[in-house]
Amino acid sequence: MTFRNVLRSLSLAVLVLPSPGRAQAAAPLQAAIGEPADFKLSGSVRLRYEALGGQPRPGLRADDEQLSLRSTLFGEYDAGAVRIGAELYDSREGLNRPGSAIDTTVINTFELVQAYVAADFEAPFGAGSRASLQVGRMTVNLGSRRLVAADDYRNTTNGYTGLRAELRAASGVTASAIYVLPQIRLPDDLPSLLDDKVTWDRESFDLQLWGGLLARPNTLAGATAEIGYFGLLERDWAGHPTRNRDLDSFSARLIREPKSAAFDFEIEGIYQTGEIRASTAPAAAEQGSRSNTTAQAATHRGASTDGSIRSSACAAPILRRPASITPSAGPTSARRASAPRSRRACGGTPSRPTGRCGSPTGATPSPPPGCAMLRALRAASQGTSLKRGSDTGWFRAFFGGKPTPSG
Repeated sequence: MTFRNVLRSLSLAVLVLPSPGRAQAAAPLQAAIGEPADFKLSGSVRLRYEALGGQPRPGLRADDEQLSLRSTLFGEYDAGAVRIGAELYDSREGLNRPGSAIDTTVINTFELVQAYVAADFEAPFGAGSRASLQVGRMTVNLGSRRLVAADDYRNTTNGYTGLRAELRAASGVTASAIYVLPQIRLPDDLPSLLDDKVTWDRESFDLQLWGGLLARPNTLAGATAEIGYFGLLERDWAGHPTRNRDLDSFSARLIREPKSAAFDFEIEGIYQTGEIRASTAPAAAEQGSRSNTTAQAATHRGASTDGSIRSSACAAPILRRPASITPSAGPTSARRASAPRSRRACGGTPSRPTGRCGSPTGATPSPPPGCAMLRALRAASQGTSLKRGSDTGWFRAFFGGKPTPSG
């Protein structure tokens, strides 16, 4: 069946096991091992079908479909002051057809995204203070998740290798700092992806990310004030030309967390400056990357991840879009339409929603109508989005009314 200009996503969400880091009523794996106090074990399996009609990208199938499967397994041993954790991701895709699109945002098989050692410190700076230090492979979600995040909607996620430090003062002021090497998902050549080959994701000093956030609660009208800075340095590496991004991103946010029968809001501004190569060609000229934004917005009502309903405004840019500070999908995307028509010539993945206006606690599961204007402006914009897979490079404000009663 053909659907013109319609993206239909049926999320079967076959959740066999609860995902780590989320509130769940039951934890089958944890119960199966006797619920020990010093060891956590959890996992998830997600199966999702998507169909696309009216392909907007040239050179790809006009109608496409995808069946994606993502499985995770997480374990952590708590020895008291030290924690040792690991998480395995296995992301695969089916319904491959010639002319479909496929890249590392869809497939990344049997990858140890997390493998870390963490230490917790009680009262390092007096009574009521806490601190933690984490080293190794990890997923990172900071602030509004518009700049640094582990993608959950997508079939694969973002992983980082390096150092993370957290501090909480007795007054409630918190500070987070990272120095990490973003993991580049491999393999990224089309034949290997189609064969579900297993390759260790790459981290190196060719791609570095550092920065942090400082947050103070109850700063204004019960809202938390947050300021942040992140720097990104990128260089070419063998067989993988890049745009040589050298970027500095500054952010300021004011957020009042949603509560039942109460007014909540979020306002965030992001300014980015630096240099970026005009293309991935080695001889391409370096150009300045400077982005500031203002508010002229379409509004929508969308469900946040906590289930409440809020009215949101996604502001349109007046200058060029800020450049990405997360890894690109690699050269695969450039070869998707020209893949050989063999027994598994091309993987099928319909166009993912790229106009999501994320809620304060995460990305919404589908693009709200108010973001259509951002997609319409894409042809006139340059650069890439701040976080892969979402138009999050703009100033945006969320004006939340009273949440609708649950149930």
